[in-house]
Amino acid sequence: MVLKNIDIVLEDEVIKSDVQIKNGKIFKISAEIESDESLDCSGKYLIPGFIDMHIHGIGGHDAMDGTVEAVTSMSKEVLKRGVTSYLPTLLTESVERIHSGFEAVKTVMGMDIENTADIIGVHMEGPFFCDEFKGAQNPKFLQYGTLDTLEALVGNYWDILKILSAAPERIEFSVIQKLKEKGVIASIGHTSADSELVEEASLFGMTHCVHLYNGMKGLHHREPGTAGAILNNDRIHAELILDGIHVHPKMAKLAYKCKGNKLSLITDAMRATGLQDGKYDLGGQDVFVKGYEARLANGSLAGSTLTMDRAFKNALKFLDSGIIGAVKLTSTNAADELGLTSKGRIEVGRDADLLVVDREYNIEKIIKAGKIIS
Repeated sequence: MVLKNIDIVLEDEVIKSDVQIKNGKIFKISAEIESDESLDCSGKYLIPGFIDMHIHGIGGHDAMDGTVEAVTSMSKEVLKRGVTSYLPTLLTESVERIHSGFEAVKTVMGMDIENTADIIGVHMEGPFFCDEFKGAQNPKFLQYGTLDTLEALVGNYWDILKILSAAPERIEFSVIQKLKEKGVIASIGHTSADSELVEEASLFGMTHCVHLYNGMKGLHHREPGTAGAILNNDRIHAELILDGIHVHPKMAKLAYKCKGNKLSLITDAMRATGLQDGKYDLGGQDVFVKGYEARLANGSLAGSTLTMDRAFKNALKFLDSGIIGAVKLTSTNAADELGLTSKGRIEVGRDADLLVVDREYNIEKIIKAGKIIS
């Protein structure tokens, strides 16, 4: 298949060219490629498929449901929004329920199911968090992180764990070292850590941040807090929920200026995403959804109903990122953070996980593994 006359968004420029796809890969990028199977894409952009590092649920399903059906449905639903790779995210619950979530994800990862996004692994959000900034994490199951509690939490699922988020003050630093040894990204989140502790933890290898600004000590001119420390630390890669609710657009723009290629947009979406307003469940707690807001009964934000196609448009709207910047925020930066050498960029030899978007940045075609799925 050849995509003709399309504006290809590369890492530093946009070029008009043809793109040939073979065997699920980008085979050739050149002008005037001849093919019996071609699609005229004049006036359209070609961008890499989105990568969501942090999503709990969508379309009535949640990774914590612990079923193959739930994870499979999530994988189908996120692809419809342009997400070609993602990390189902588990949260603070009983170890038994967490293991059920792990098992369901691992089972689906071993299956060959058409029209689904690739699962890169699991993002484990919790349970080593502080009570003050727990947000929607269930306080009943919060723990202190030691090597023993870490091993009990992960069990036999080290092979699919990609990110583990914890509060630096709620873990022994041996936990960070163990995660590094296992190739797992240690992430800061739901924490009251001051700037000195964040700096110390990053030197040990805690080099990721779960949803910047949310669930952490905020900025102050006499104590940078968790958020200020992360903004100033070039070792730390930060996630951001860009829905206009979790973070004020001007604070989001500050994060973009400070973090650059060390910033990735996530959805942090929960099961109500794509559904009508009402009462839903997140980690055993009731969540009330109205409009685009998802909150606990006490008013705390509880995940989001954001989708990555909306986040992409919000990057252009709120951050003045331009389309090259928006692609980095929704794909390239996450690929780099996760070590995905075959995704996140449009280059020969990489996976043909691609999106064709119009001049209003609406997705017109989703291409997964070289196949047009919509």
